[in-house]
Amino acid sequence: MESASNTSEPALAPTGEGDGATDKAAGFVGTLATELTKPTWTQRLRDFSTPLLEIINGSDDRLVQLQTKTPPWRAICSLEIATPNGLFRGTGWLAGPRLVMTAAHCVYRPREFGGWAREIIVSPGRTWRSQPFGSFVSQRFSCAAEWIRTGRRETDLGCIHLAEPVGESLGWFRYAGADPGALVGASVVASGYPEFSGTYNNLLTASGAVHDTAPGRIFYDVDTTDGQSGAPVWSLDDDPANPTVFAVHTYEPDPGRPGQFNSATLLTAEALGLIAEWQNLQ
Repeated sequence: MESASNTSEPALAPTGEGDGATDKAAGFVGTLATELTKPTWTQRLRDFSTPLLEIINGSDDRLVQLQTKTPPWRAICSLEIATPNGLFRGTGWLAGPRLVMTAAHCVYRPREFGGWAREIIVSPGRTWRSQPFGSFVSQRFSCAAEWIRTGRRETDLGCIHLAEPVGESLGWFRYAGADPGALVGASVVASGYPEFSGTYNNLLTASGAVHDTAPGRIFYDVDTTDGQSGAPVWSLDDDPANPTVFAVHTYEPDPGRPGQFNSATLLTAEALGLIAEWQNLQ
């Protein structure tokens, strides 16, 4: 894969041949007209005692992570995405001292954004009550150039470059490729910042099984909703405090594809080459 950046020459806009840049990127949030209100304690107790929206197999199995100051949760980031067309929300994860990995459609969307995001506020380990590690402003963005050219979902990978070395104090995720064939039937975890109880500031986590693969992608029954695009995906059997990310959550079920399964972009050898390149960009 080749890389594209918002500080480089603009690439060609999607031609419609791909399916990612022209369709709604499910798992991603549309423009917010107003800031959502914080829940009261009464609302929060009610939410913990009742199921959330039905997502896959009739129930939502996600849990709210309350201890976000500890690894690996503090390396998962809430994203507030300012664009020419309004405010959007998403998820990212620290992959190095200054690098936040996410979905490409969290940094570049020709229709919804009007192109590149203008600015992204990154808040590691955020909760509905606080930002325990503060917030950080993007310096620049990068994504797979193929995403800009075609919008193909297997190329939906991007990153945020930070001016400050946030990861030096908080740490960051390990990441590696995985054999797609060996993943079928495996249990995986996805954790991010969807809309929940009136905000996008709660870290929700769920696990589920991988049911199928496609070139550069996996399909699973992990519960996700809008706002979780860019979330890290790792094995449930991995070290709970220091897991290795091998995919980035990107979509809810594909239109026309058999089975109602959410999906993620795999960190293929080509994707890992891009990340290595992005690590060196300042």
